[in-house]
Amino acid sequence: MAWFYFLCCLCLYFSLPAVSLAYKIDQSCTQKGIEQDVRNAMTSAFEMADAAIKLLTANPRNSDTIELLGFLFAKDGVDPRQLLDNGGLEKTTQVLRAINNLYRDEVTGNAPVSINDVIIFCHYDRFKLIDKKKKLYRDLSNGIALKFDEQQCRGSMMDRISLAVTVNPISDEDVLMNGVKMSPEKPTQIQLCLWFVDWIKDRRFKLHNDVARSNIGRAVIKLAESKNFGLRQIDAFSLLDKVLLHEMTHGRGAYTNTNTDVENVEGQVGLADVSSPNGFLALFGWAAYGWKAAMELARKGDNLGGENAPDNNADTIALLGSVCKLMDDPSNPRKVDVKGRIIPRK
Repeated sequence: MAWFYFLCCLCLYFSLPAVSLAYKIDQSCTQKGIEQDVRNAMTSAFEMADAAIKLLTANPRNSDTIELLGFLFAKDGVDPRQLLDNGGLEKTTQVLRAINNLYRDEVTGNAPVSINDVIIFCHYDRFKLIDKKKKLYRDLSNGIALKFDEQQCRGSMMDRISLAVTVNPISDEDVLMNGVKMSPEKPTQIQLCLWFVDWIKDRRFKLHNDVARSNIGRAVIKLAESKNFGLRQIDAFSLLDKVLLHEMTHGRGAYTNTNTDVENVEGQVGLADVSSPNGFLALFGWAAYGWKAAMELARKGDNLGGENAPDNNADTIALLGSVCKLMDDPSNPRKVDVKGRIIPRK
């Protein structure tokens, strides 16, 4: 009987379509004319993750790395070296490694993807309205009914406008293959907001390095800092590659409550957009986006490993990768100071 069961399992295994651990660019990005931009940005995002892993695991670690970790992860009076020595940044390292291990390869054409992979979409045409009053749509790419509201991308007077939205879909219907119940989970989806897609198409500066080699910084940064919401020079680097790194941390492949050896946030799938520690902004549901908010979260948030901790905040990890790539640039190494300004490494 055991042999019969084994043979049945073996037959089922070979009858399943082969899947890759990868990311996939949906044809919607081709239709919008930004497929190659997305591909280039994914390559740059993985380079950010590489640079962060390299600096986190270096032995010995240099003073600039210690300073950066202090800005983004340490409470006042805590030596970042203690966090490293006590394994406090193991979750961050694991998330970055998971992104590289699970998402790095690209699959094209009709090749299937697994539930831990990510698909990038560039328009909303796959959503078919099935109940206007309830704003209920059918996602034609996976058959799941969901509530969809473009307002999440557009924002309102006091909302932060999103550049992209990530979901980890789960079907509420049983899926059978050869009589065997399959996982209800579907591949992670990164939906680029349409206004951001149009910006990518029209702008000359699309990647981290494009801005780094230009004079755009002064004008953008002056405008950003003139507002009262705490944007800093490094936040001007929030282009497509950093956005995609941020969104990948939300994926179940990057972090779930089952794929890490460190202490977890129970039941959480993907890293969160942790609420801003600024009481006023938190009232309006603002997350800890940007350099100033990330530093404030490090000081006032939960201890590392907690639900409202910096290592559970997607933008903190994306900022870490963005700055580490600057620091690891062999031709022009730079770092970021406490005010979020990009300065040369000495």
